[in-house]
Amino acid sequence: MTISETHYLGLDLSTQQLKCTLVNDSVTIVYEKAVNFEKDLPEYKTRNGAIQNGDEVTSPTLMWVHALDRLFESMRNDGVDLASIKGISGAGQQHGSVYWSTSAMETLAHLDTSLMLHEQLQNAFAIANSPIWQDASTTRQCRELETFVGSPQKLAELTGSRGYERFTGNQIAKIRQTNKTAYDKTAHISLVSSFIATLLLQKLAPIDVGDASGMNLMDIRTHQWDDRVLKHCGGDQLREKLASQPVEGGTNLGCIGSYFTERYGFSKECIIFPFTGDNQATLVSMQLLPGDCVVSLGTSDTLLLNLKEAQPTTDSHLMAHPTDRDAFMGMLCYKNGSLTREWVRDHYANGDWKTYNDMVEQTKAGCTGTIEQEDKQVERFGFYYLMQEIIPFAKGIYRFEDGVQVQEFSQEAKTNVSYDPRAIIESQFMSMRVRSDRMLEGNANSGDESHLSALNRILATGGASNNPTFLQTLANVFNLPVYKHTGQNSGSLGGAIMAKFGVLKINGKVKTLNDMFAQQTSHSEPVLAAQPQQFVTSIYQRALEQFVQLENSIATQGAARTLKTSATANMASPQESAPSLTEEPVAGKEPLNKTFQIYRWNPDKPTEKPQLQSYTVDINSCGPMVLDALIKIKNEQDPTLTFRRSCREGICGSCAMNIEGGNTLACISKIERNTKPTKIYPLPHMYVVKDLVPDLTHFYKQYKTIQPYLKQKNPPTDGKENLQSIADRRKLDGLYECILCACCSTSCPSYWWNQDEYLGPAVLMQAYRWMADSRDQFGRERREMLQNKFSVYRCHTIMNCARTCPKGLNPGKAIAEIKKDMALE
Repeated sequence: MTISETHYLGLDLSTQQLKCTLVNDSVTIVYEKAVNFEKDLPEYKTRNGAIQNGDEVTSPTLMWVHALDRLFESMRNDGVDLASIKGISGAGQQHGSVYWSTSAMETLAHLDTSLMLHEQLQNAFAIANSPIWQDASTTRQCRELETFVGSPQKLAELTGSRGYERFTGNQIAKIRQTNKTAYDKTAHISLVSSFIATLLLQKLAPIDVGDASGMNLMDIRTHQWDDRVLKHCGGDQLREKLASQPVEGGTNLGCIGSYFTERYGFSKECIIFPFTGDNQATLVSMQLLPGDCVVSLGTSDTLLLNLKEAQPTTDSHLMAHPTDRDAFMGMLCYKNGSLTREWVRDHYANGDWKTYNDMVEQTKAGCTGTIEQEDKQVERFGFYYLMQEIIPFAKGIYRFEDGVQVQEFSQEAKTNVSYDPRAIIESQFMSMRVRSDRMLEGNANSGDESHLSALNRILATGGASNNPTFLQTLANVFNLPVYKHTGQNSGSLGGAIMAKFGVLKINGKVKTLNDMFAQQTSHSEPVLAAQPQQFVTSIYQRALEQFVQLENSIATQGAARTLKTSATANMASPQESAPSLTEEPVAGKEPLNKTFQIYRWNPDKPTEKPQLQSYTVDINSCGPMVLDALIKIKNEQDPTLTFRRSCREGICGSCAMNIEGGNTLACISKIERNTKPTKIYPLPHMYVVKDLVPDLTHFYKQYKTIQPYLKQKNPPTDGKENLQSIADRRKLDGLYECILCACCSTSCPSYWWNQDEYLGPAVLMQAYRWMADSRDQFGRERREMLQNKFSVYRCHTIMNCARTCPKGLNPGKAIAEIKKDMALE
């Protein structure tokens, strides 16, 4: 396939994939492609594009880098003429953040075209995994910010939204508080959107105003950073890390970098324009008319309104419009979207959408119906928050029949089908209906009749908008017709439209996006997908009041975090308890963050001195042992952290290290359940290979010298085993259990200063183990090997060895036995 004419490229880095849409001058889609993170880049071990650890949710930043090369390679291989692209813009999953290292910009500026991006940017990020919009671990930082500004409402009036866990300012505040070392090593901070633009420019790109309004850091009216909030969240450094003020859509950021022109054939004149948030790009792609409302049904569900004026509220978002300086975007965002619906499908409809839709059709609107074996009409409501939800702030699954909370819905007497497939989509759409009504009330108060003071239609987009049953329910709940756009990649399409708008704007052909739309000779009209059914809409209208009451009751139950009865019981599925997207969402504990200060040294950087690096771990979402925390840090925060481990059962001795001043095994050392920092070093007075890995070469050479194996002058003539009495076997107790972890030897002051000649506690105990063995016939020779002033007599019975042994052994006693035997000979 050869595609060659003037084109504009839109990219969308969403949660699960990197998508592209290519349009021509008439904004007709000529090419689309996607790289799915889980399927196409399995080496990053994400699930649905993310790594979830309790309330913390991140994505590997290098995975996104890798995906960009993969996408451009696919486009070139498919015959796309990349030189025909005049402009590039796009979108990124909103709120996600990227932390560039001090060397990153220098590396970007001098990329080697013979290598892929991810191969060259291994050290470009101060934090390996980027926090994304699904993260819900910053509740404390949200409340602190709201208190600092004055109240949640005052924060909403300043920045457009109250404090939300996923908003970038709160994520930055948490990192600064809990991982200050990484924060201090961060030279620049990008959003996911400006991160992609930075890669393409090969220099730092500014953040667009639309995406910046999802950070709780920008004044929603002036489109400038608020210095007071910046300092509160990120200290004096944050202003410098953000580098510049937010920019308006359509701003010329510069031409694409030389890496992309030389490696892939992009034109040197291809201009990069600001990338915005995925929701803002969706708004652009829909080409809204007055009275239009966008509902995007994807990994997250969003409702978008194009507003000329609005009063910010504490349960909705007011954001800057990506291309209109004087307009706003009203938004509702729900974390429990398609993935939660898919969980219901898998558990109640055998994983099949047709079965799911049939079950919705077989149950009545409002989930009303008779209870099995009873002639009684019941109203049912279900609330499904597998992930920590934003509005309301809740987690868990809650079902109600006639206002009473139940573990599972009773079956309908006639059909005997589950109500859950219908209940989840009804509750999701009713929440949108209630909150959009509130948002539009504030908009109507402005007295402007030209904006969306009344809704005329809903434009549905996103992957789940392909389901006609969903769209019919949406039409019925809102009592509005639902239209559907033919293209599904609305984020990348919006990016392509913004790229064309930018090119026309800098050439003086248009001033506004509406000017460009007016010049278009043709564009695809949305298709009517569902009309409201009046006999059903009245049911939902009557149910709204009770819906609000039940939702409020859930929110007041402690945000579903500390519930012991309802949140645990009501998350049970028919076959298993507590469903989850990546793990079981049990009613969790409040986060208990603990700092681990870990010794770091890299032999590849010999001029850099060893240092303690701090990592923060929520020990309520971690295993109980120090090794669990180390593994969690390595998997989720810093893959360069190096340590030994194997059995995790206190058997192999691999994970020996110095924890809080004592030598022990990390796998059997319990984490102290407090907020006091835990310091971890390698075993002391040993050469270090890297980080927590000591060089045990000399230790094992010493062990070899004692010949740790059975030696006999007259082995059994019949070739059978060497027999031993029970009494003789007992003499080996307390000796043979040694696992050679070296904890005792490296705790011994005599070994510290004389280890070239003094064998140390571990090796000497093993020497005595063979001397005491009744089957061994070389006891005298073994003792003669130790007849010098260093091998054994450097022991001064300090007894650190016995105190530190993780197996509870007493090397000091074994050494005393050797001395006694040698003295008696």
